[in-house]
Amino acid sequence: MAENLETEVENEIPSLTECLTVIGWGHRVKVACSTCGQKLDMTEIAPFAAVCCPNCSARVVRPVYFGNYILEDLGRKRDSLTTVFRAFDGKLGRYVSLKILNPEYAVSERTRSRFIKIARFLAAVNHPAIISIYDCGEQNGLAYIVSQYAEYGTLREFLALQKGPLPLEMVVQWIFDLVSGVQKAFSSGLSHGEINPDNILVDSEKRVRLTGFGLSELMREAGIRGDDTYAAPEKITTGLINDKSDVYSFGVLFYRLLTGVDPASGTREHGELVPPAKINRMVNRKVSELVCRMLSTYPVERPDFGQILGMLEFFLANMQNSRKKTSTKLQYDGKMTKTSVGNDGHAPGGKIRVILIVTIVILVCLAAAVLLLILTR
Repeated sequence: MAENLETEVENEIPSLTECLTVIGWGHRVKVACSTCGQKLDMTEIAPFAAVCCPNCSARVVRPVYFGNYILEDLGRKRDSLTTVFRAFDGKLGRYVSLKILNPEYAVSERTRSRFIKIARFLAAVNHPAIISIYDCGEQNGLAYIVSQYAEYGTLREFLALQKGPLPLEMVVQWIFDLVSGVQKAFSSGLSHGEINPDNILVDSEKRVRLTGFGLSELMREAGIRGDDTYAAPEKITTGLINDKSDVYSFGVLFYRLLTGVDPASGTREHGELVPPAKINRMVNRKVSELVCRMLSTYPVERPDFGQILGMLEFFLANMQNSRKKTSTKLQYDGKMTKTSVGNDGHAPGGKIRVILIVTIVILVCLAAAVLLLILTR
């Protein structure tokens, strides 16, 4: 009987869309068409419903006011625990990402409190590879976190738009930045546990930003299973989350970015993991070996954050030096005599050759004139 009552109570929990619709009816809404600028009074239109502009027939969506923020869509990303919206910050005049804890979990005051606490804790971890937290709080019983907006969306969305493999240096730089960010957070007492392309964002300058810190524990408490594709073996079997489990997740991500395939499917020979260098010939052998170590079944055999960063820093330095050597070769003449480039962008050696040629021509002309004078006498 008690179970039936609990089920009935759970069934009465409104969906996030229903909650936002209730909030949305409380404001007078006027929207300008993004195509022609025609102003539309959409107060009586249902929140998130789309209408055609009477002037140009463009599609216009009725937004929802959520505190100081204006939600412009039904949510760009949704998982079992949260939903992420693109929102407009009316005070500062910029777009942000607004993550809302789904109502079925927001009914728990403890969960809401933990959700907000994670945001405040993460806001204190200042690192360029960790998404910036702007605000957090509760609105009409819904807990939310406001963070930096990433123009390219998630890494999964970004990769879906790519027509070929990513440059090796970009991949190595991305992993270096992400590992550096997780190391900074871990030193502050915050582990991740859900490192995967859905929790990595790509900004307008194609730099990666990690999000989703602390949500792994909330998901586990709520009985939500995460993405096992990127999970370390010990996390799947025991639920253990620590620095070495995050290293394994980075290994899976590194492998997929280098090869385009999942290390767990079709990439093993005689039970052994096929090194990335065998799949992608452009991958450095040392980089390939590092990835394989990160994917070790045994946590003790995996490198720690510091070791990974040291090796990646070395690889990046070598790549940059190789690029400089390549550009230096362009400054050699046909005889492989090294020249330097002047402030005006022209090689001084070239000027000398021009002067020599002009001098020789003048001397030849003078000699011809003298010879002609002798012959005419």
